[in-house]
Amino acid sequence: MKQIFQDLKTKKISIEELPDISIKEGCVLIRTHYSVISSGTEKTIIDTASKNLLQKAHARPDLVKQVIAKVKKDGLLATYDSVLDRLDAPIPLGYSASGVVLNVGEKVNNFNVGDRVAVAGAGYANHATINCVPENLVVKVPIEVSLKEAAYATIGSIAMQGVRVAKPQIGEYVAVSGLGLVGLTTAMILKANGCMVCGIDLDQKKIDLAKTLGLDVLINLNNNNAGQIINDFSNGRGVDHTVICASTDSNAPISLAGDITKSKGVVTVVGTVGMDIPRQPFYLKELELRLSMSYGPGRYDKSYEEMGLDYPYNYVRWTENRNMSSILNLIATDKLDFSKITTHVFKYEMAMEAYNTIKSEEFFVGIILDYDVKSLEVPYEPQLRNYLSKPSSLMNRDIKIGFIGLGNYASSKLIPSLKKNNLVEFVGLANATGISSKNKANKYKFSYYSANYNEIILNNEIDTIFISTRHSNHFKLSKLAIDNGKNVFVEKPPCINEFELDELIKLYENNICSSNVKYMVGLNRRFSPHVMKIKNELSKTKSKTQILYRVNGGPIPLTSWTHEIKHGSGMLIGEMCHFIDTITYLIGSQPRKLFAYQVDFSDENTYKKSDNIIVNLKFDNGSVATLFYNTLGNKNLEKEHIEIYSGGQIGVIKDFISSKITTDSKNIVNKTNRQDKGQDNMLINYIDSIKYDKPSPISFEEISTTMRVVFSIKKSIESNLPQNI
Repeated sequence: MKQIFQDLKTKKISIEELPDISIKEGCVLIRTHYSVISSGTEKTIIDTASKNLLQKAHARPDLVKQVIAKVKKDGLLATYDSVLDRLDAPIPLGYSASGVVLNVGEKVNNFNVGDRVAVAGAGYANHATINCVPENLVVKVPIEVSLKEAAYATIGSIAMQGVRVAKPQIGEYVAVSGLGLVGLTTAMILKANGCMVCGIDLDQKKIDLAKTLGLDVLINLNNNNAGQIINDFSNGRGVDHTVICASTDSNAPISLAGDITKSKGVVTVVGTVGMDIPRQPFYLKELELRLSMSYGPGRYDKSYEEMGLDYPYNYVRWTENRNMSSILNLIATDKLDFSKITTHVFKYEMAMEAYNTIKSEEFFVGIILDYDVKSLEVPYEPQLRNYLSKPSSLMNRDIKIGFIGLGNYASSKLIPSLKKNNLVEFVGLANATGISSKNKANKYKFSYYSANYNEIILNNEIDTIFISTRHSNHFKLSKLAIDNGKNVFVEKPPCINEFELDELIKLYENNICSSNVKYMVGLNRRFSPHVMKIKNELSKTKSKTQILYRVNGGPIPLTSWTHEIKHGSGMLIGEMCHFIDTITYLIGSQPRKLFAYQVDFSDENTYKKSDNIIVNLKFDNGSVATLFYNTLGNKNLEKEHIEIYSGGQIGVIKDFISSKITTDSKNIVNKTNRQDKGQDNMLINYIDSIKYDKPSPISFEEISTTMRVVFSIKKSIESNLPQNI
């Protein structure tokens, strides 16, 4: 497959050859026939990419603050590498397209192979020859509508949602400010709604185009007296509605709206404009200001867009999906004619010329990419693996590694660390986003890359698989890999519920024990030099231990997949296994009883309940520990602080940057020039265990016990009772 990207580092737009993407549950796989370039959104991305680092920093001061905070915690070099890694991830372009269904995923019931469809969504409906799109972002195209016009359905929905938010009535006077693609579409919808429409712009060519659409009045702000024309147009009252579709940093459109809208009228903002609202006209006229968000309810809601949960029809009449359908119905009944505002059509292979048009002074509005698909029934033979032009030549190395998933941890920690190990050979890399796979495969000299995990698991050249996907896939992929005789390193957590844990234990008893498979979970903190040094010193006392482990975790947005039961199950499951494992390692005994409290946010929707807890643990040897995890603090304080008391000695670890051991006779201070949570040491130990056939660095019993503790914490919170482990 081919796909168009904007590279933030090189500033270039390119068509990349990638492995074909695979169908996913709840999604529809389509062969794209047409897509529309959004002259507003995509031009903004292009303009941002063209800025140097200083200009980008000036435009996003919020990100600059994050970088400064990361420098303080991780050091300048690590932060620099992280920033470059982010810039190495090109942005996929496009979000409005049409095509024909090639395949449907599990739990998709409304589509069949061969259906003509329109698709939506940045990151889904890309300028790509093949797209995999969640079901709620796919609509069928009526037989009366060509796929060429259907490609406008998403962009049309932006205009439609703006009109729905404005709520104009038949016969009302409406001004549309900004006659670009969305503005002209808005004007057509308003005319279809029986409104009197005035179009406003600075570009005479756009005004001339608007004339062909039958608008009632047109204003060129460079030449005309807008106030006088609006006064004549509205019989001296001002327009009932002003819909702002312009895209500019200027505050002029909002100021103009205040002047031309009648008393108690409505101003609706659809475009991206300056929002310094002039108080006087809005106050004296009691104007109502409304903002329209993209293409309708469901946008930016992952439960709707990714998980397929629809809003009840009787309560949310117009979702983004239903807005798309309404646009297609208007096209089918000749109420909308996008051919009138299509100024350019480019063959897909000539896409660079299309983007040069956007960057030039040439006039344009609607720009269509034509994928030149000759037949609706072209056979689909997916290409699942792409080899690099210069594959790695180090095939004499001992351990052949395949990677599944390219999360931030894998990209910033695992792959760079493993690359330094002379025992390791990188063979295959699979990620749902093909361009990420391609870039990382090139950078770290993998032999090939893919968008299909089976291309890693079933490859006989690979003996060790690293899994760095969403938590919900960890157990499934681990099981497939182990069943195929592969060593497995999986990011924490190894599973997300007790059923999977029980199955994992069975897998261990039946497969891992009876084979030479090395199974490992990325519980890295026990390998930190700070933890290991304190463990070594305190173990000399052979005394009972008391530990306080405080985690100052920042709040994770409720929209994050980590909170979804289906994908992440919250921070309790996803992160706290780290701290339980570290406590257990330091104490050197098995946990046997616990009690957990949570902060009750039953009247708020700011934090997930399980993100703010205190857990008291009792161990077999009589030691005790308290885990204090919260999202209520401030990131200016270190995230992790551990205090260990044992036999007259005290160990303190501050965010894995410094540690101190205090005794009667001495203080032992250990500082590192950067945060060291033990990732490098963990990976060295794991690779050595494979090479020299040693036991896995963390025993399976310790891994399963840690997860049993995590699930017991959840039970204790739910029951308000202590739990035996």
